[in-house]
Amino acid sequence: MGPDNERDQAVKDFEVADFATINSAGSSPALFSERPHMDNSGNLMFKTNPNANGTAKFSVVMHDNGGVDDEGVDASDEQDFVIQVDNDNSDMPKINFNAGGPQKVNEGTSRTYSYKIDNTNADDVLLDINESCGKAGKFVNDGRPGNNSFQCRFPDGPASSTVSVGAKIRTQVGTASTSAVTATPSDSIKVNVVNVAPRVALTGPAKAKEGQKMPYMFTMVDPGLDTFSFVTGYPNCDAGNKLTGKKMGPRSGILQCQFLTGASSPTISLKVKDSDGSVSNLATRKVSVAAKAAPKPEPTPAPKPAPKPKPDNDHHKTHATCGKMGAHSGHPGHTTKGGKGTCHGKARSGDRQAG
Repeated sequence: MGPDNERDQAVKDFEVADFATINSAGSSPALFSERPHMDNSGNLMFKTNPNANGTAKFSVVMHDNGGVDDEGVDASDEQDFVIQVDNDNSDMPKINFNAGGPQKVNEGTSRTYSYKIDNTNADDVLLDINESCGKAGKFVNDGRPGNNSFQCRFPDGPASSTVSVGAKIRTQVGTASTSAVTATPSDSIKVNVVNVAPRVALTGPAKAKEGQKMPYMFTMVDPGLDTFSFVTGYPNCDAGNKLTGKKMGPRSGILQCQFLTGASSPTISLKVKDSDGSVSNLATRKVSVAAKAAPKPEPTPAPKPAPKPKPDNDHHKTHATCGKMGAHSGHPGHTTKGGKGTCHGKARSGDRQAG
């Protein structure tokens, strides 16, 4: 441009002047992250901010390297430019969780979250991707570009966790003369982690004897990270019996019942609760208690036979000798034949006199 005697001159630079922007109502970001400028080849370059909306007006003046000596002119006439920036980001990359991603899960469970990335420009470049299970979740496997899914485990509830995914994408926005920008689309799901009540099981002897003490084992199952305690009123050995001991560990324990009533069928029962206050099922164990056998009576001893009388002396023999003949007199001076006394009394007919 210019007269023939300046044909050997070259473009020195381009000057952007009278730059002004007018943001549309409701648009808070600045229009440009890199203001419009031209390189020495005359290419207009700029970078717009995401979600910007408004108009930019400016003028461009080209300078040559001929200088201004001898009343020379090194600047062209001003050329006015208008750039309209709108927030129609339909051609910007987007990332979204697939429909149906779980928003409510039980503690101790894992869930898979998948998503899709929509990018309309063939020259978009995925620079980075960030997947998060939130404060109440933990990665089961890390996501990676191209996989478009990741798995989270939620160890304990009740809790709330925000599962999210974000990407950093180098993309071309607008016309071919527009420089590439870095887009950071993202999406999130709020997940409610529900506490699950524990389950308890009770095992032990099904038979006992009256007065006997018997042990019973119990175990607790809970998908969360809870601790446990007995519910008020438990363990219970049923009416008429006595709880003589109980001990609880992290996931199991033991209790002992003494059965005081025989010929009965008591039911042992147990409930526990977790550290979040959720109460377990009712675990029971029915027991058949046998009564004690009645004691056998002591045998009555047979009466001892009366002792036989001992023979007294000759006095008794004399009585036996006299027989029916009469009384015997064993006084001195009274003798019978043989010197053994005298028998008194009349002899009856048919009696025979001794001696």
